[in-house]
Amino acid sequence: MNRNVSSLIQKPRLVFIYLLLAALMSAVDVGCRQPTVSRSVSGEQGPFLNDYDTPTAKIRAGFIPCKTQVVLGEPLQTVFTVENLGPTNFEFWFGGDYRGTGRHNRFKIAAADSEGVELPDPIAHPMELGGFLQPVTLKPGQDFTNVIDLTDFRVIDKPGVYRIGCKFAFDEHRIQKRPTNPVVGSTFTLTILERTPERVARVLDELTDRAWTVRGEDLNETLELTARFGRNEAVPWLAQLAGTGPVELRAAALGALSLVPNDASLYVVLVSLKDSNATIRAAAAGSLGAMRMERGVDALLEVLPKENSPVAEAVLLALGTSKADRAFPVITNTLDAGQIELQRAAINALVNFGGSNAITTLTQRINSSYLSLRYEVVLALAEKLHQPMPAEWLLPVLAGREYNTREWLDSLRLLRMYAGDGAIPAMLSCLDFDVAWSGRNWWILETGVKPCPKAPPIDYEYDPNTDGTPDQWQKNLRLLETLKPLAGPIPTLPDHPAFQSVPYLKTDPPIDFAPTFKEIESGGVEIDSGFLRLEFWRTSARMPYSVPGAYRPVYETAAHFRSLPNLPDETRAKWSITLEQMQQLDRLLNKFAVKLCGSRVSDQKVGNLYNLLVQQGDYCPHSDDWHDLFRNYLEAPPTRKEQAKAELIDSVRIFSQNYHAGTVEFAESARKIFTPSQLEEILR
Repeated sequence: MNRNVSSLIQKPRLVFIYLLLAALMSAVDVGCRQPTVSRSVSGEQGPFLNDYDTPTAKIRAGFIPCKTQVVLGEPLQTVFTVENLGPTNFEFWFGGDYRGTGRHNRFKIAAADSEGVELPDPIAHPMELGGFLQPVTLKPGQDFTNVIDLTDFRVIDKPGVYRIGCKFAFDEHRIQKRPTNPVVGSTFTLTILERTPERVARVLDELTDRAWTVRGEDLNETLELTARFGRNEAVPWLAQLAGTGPVELRAAALGALSLVPNDASLYVVLVSLKDSNATIRAAAAGSLGAMRMERGVDALLEVLPKENSPVAEAVLLALGTSKADRAFPVITNTLDAGQIELQRAAINALVNFGGSNAITTLTQRINSSYLSLRYEVVLALAEKLHQPMPAEWLLPVLAGREYNTREWLDSLRLLRMYAGDGAIPAMLSCLDFDVAWSGRNWWILETGVKPCPKAPPIDYEYDPNTDGTPDQWQKNLRLLETLKPLAGPIPTLPDHPAFQSVPYLKTDPPIDFAPTFKEIESGGVEIDSGFLRLEFWRTSARMPYSVPGAYRPVYETAAHFRSLPNLPDETRAKWSITLEQMQQLDRLLNKFAVKLCGSRVSDQKVGNLYNLLVQQGDYCPHSDDWHDLFRNYLEAPPTRKEQAKAELIDSVRIFSQNYHAGTVEFAESARKIFTPSQLEEILR
């Protein structure tokens, strides 16, 4: 089975651009929660919207109150709405006005009581400090909406009848000096009723009914409103939601119960901590931590040794949130001796705990030999606990070779932001001064040093899809030579973790997985292991996979099963294949994909490999680690060349073994899902 892996040909450039975007995203200021543009205005418009002429289109705009009669404590919200009536597009700018207040200050909200007395602004001296500004383009028939909390603008905290006035100017004064678009507005009467048991119950019914119809952040917000509005009275409603319905709804209700920490809500959450569903147990743990009640902390300490990931992580985080003194040593012990996933959770648990003891504990563990964990500790101290960050904290991470990892890339950002004058010397000290063509050097210089204040002139050429030219190499080496005197002490390169290599797979008949390696024409390499031959260059690869006769039947069987998700529904129905059978097969394919990930499992990698297994049922997929490992080998300094070569070779061997073992396991397990008559059709 010869295969040209066309999907790999452009991958280096795409990965390069993707990582650059990821590195820059940390600087994007997304501001307040964004409004939405939809196809048409929904809900009762009543007298609240008016028509306005603009230079390009007619619009219908104004402020629609969510309710004009509310019970004290209910949300006081209105929806700013703009609909384009045509005939052409309507464009305006939104935002740029929330820093310093957390609200959009271009909205002008006035409120007066029944006697005409103006209600005060909750912010004594609001300052306009700008913010992220976004263009909005409405095509004819489209509308724009933004929900406004009136209490962000006026103090409305008593029963009564109020006159509300809302305005918005489309032309942002810092963008457009001469307004050409209208100022739109609406006025309405808002009645706030006294709280009575009957009224509170009616509102709680409305809110919990809404909870069944929304998802995601809207669900969490709805149930948070339920808890804050109803307070103790809301517990029976939230308890009912926590015990029945979809998992997402139950988990959100448990989270909302933490806002009403009393004996009744505690009982509901304690029961849920023993639920059979891991998501529910994790949600219950989080709620108990937020409640900070003694019985809840006792329950968390009791279940921690019995739980596995991811519930165990949720319990640790909850113990940190509880800030209970007796939880502190448990968190610390987990940081010192737990599994790596629990150690990471313990770091964040200490962040939740806060205080000088947490800071001291993390600082004492800054020298972890596990670089990924070291990065997490530094991130916690510098960015979450706001501690001064010496540059040497991150030098071992930055001196590492895996420059495509999140930890390595983000170390550049942390140094830029928190290491002060020590940032540039520290980053320069980690360059490979004797490597003329290096993506690692490019990242340090372009995304680390260059954006720093007082950065020296830098023009380092690099393209991951080429080997460069002699002129480019000489230019880069001259630049590195000028930068070397500005570098700090050259750090001792950390010892690369010893291979935790997977043992050789034993099979019957035997398969020789011992890898061979040779360099081939045009700067490529060839690696053989088992049935896999990998021929690799910077921008392309070939992966012939040749299965001998003894193993061909099992591979052909696996290919038939792998292709089932691609069959037409009518074919599966003709063979009487049920939804449950396809779900079982899907779980086996997912397990196969996880096996191919080896030690680097992520949702993205599993998804990519799953798709390759299904879409090309009779081919061996590829590992997206190979391009990075191959580039590391080509660009490694002489002292690291053999190590980089060994990592690439071993990655290919392990993948080859996992693909063979996974194929055999998948074929055998998939057979058990289907009936004899179905197997006859599938394997025909």
